[in-house]
Amino acid sequence: MKKIAIIITGLLFVSAISFGQKPGIGKYHSSEKQDKVFYAALQAVSTIKFSVKASDKENGTIQAEAYAGSNGKVWNLFVTIKQENGKTVVEATFTKPWGTLGNMAKWATMYGDEIKKTIVDLEIAVEDKKKN
Repeated sequence: MKKIAIIITGLLFVSAISFGQKPGIGKYHSSEKQDKVFYAALQAVSTIKFSVKASDKENGTIQAEAYAGSNGKVWNLFVTIKQENGKTVVEATFTKPWGTLGNMAKWATMYGDEIKKTIVDLEIAVEDKKKN
């Protein structure tokens, strides 16, 4: 019985850690041109306190990171910008390393809100993977 209790406790602990490591994904749509949306998305990265590590306008990608406190762990952001059905679509995925706290869906919402300051017709949809 003691072994079963230990196993169940261990599984609950692993589940809790895994549960907290889910990404936040923002999907944003606009009728604006892809170039204008790309530059707004690029500018919004620094506004939410992330640092751009790489960007490629032709391929519509942005890679960024932010330090999560003094432990040296890094949160990551990967953004794609493309045309779909006459609209410009931005998808931003926020991830964090094991053992760090933070609601990645909240960051995806903040990022969309920052883009919307420039791209006023931006439609924001955030998927919180913690709830799935």
